[in-house]
Amino acid sequence: IAILTMSSMIFSSAAVFADEPEDVTPIETEPAAQVEVVPADIIETATVIINGETLVTDVPARIINGRTMVPMRAIFEKLGANVEWIEADQLIIASKGYKLVTLKIGKNTLNMADISQSLNTSVELEVAPFLEGDRTLVPLRAVSEAFNATVEWDEATSTVTITTK
Repeated sequence: IAILTMSSMIFSSAAVFADEPEDVTPIETEPAAQVEVVPADIIETATVIINGETLVTDVPARIINGRTMVPMRAIFEKLGANVEWIEADQLIIASKGYKLVTLKIGKNTLNMADISQSLNTSVELEVAPFLEGDRTLVPLRAVSEAFNATVEWDEATSTVTITTK
């Protein structure tokens, strides 16, 4: 019930992820090809440690424009959150306790609802979630902090240390 309530809170303002207003008739065009969204300026990889354990994934954490990007399912599940991928909308929904977080591929916004505080917030992301092969990468700090984790960065070793609460 909590997830349904949070879902309705976030999706009650459907314009957050709408590509066009509902009252606009689309122009007939050729269908667009499905394109992977992968930033071109991948600089390096990073090590991610969560509560003392190294996060091991088949796609390594990437540092892009100064932000560490990690596979969504690996990070959300390690943080104790449930995660859903809605492929048709390229939408990520993660929930833990009273919190619900949504992200969309190619969009620089993280939306969060916390029903325990009747709170809806949006966070502007410097790097949007993107697809790499069959994996979805999300910004590590933003999603970790959305679920109240503490995030520390060690530049000398390119290591992110996350502590959950």
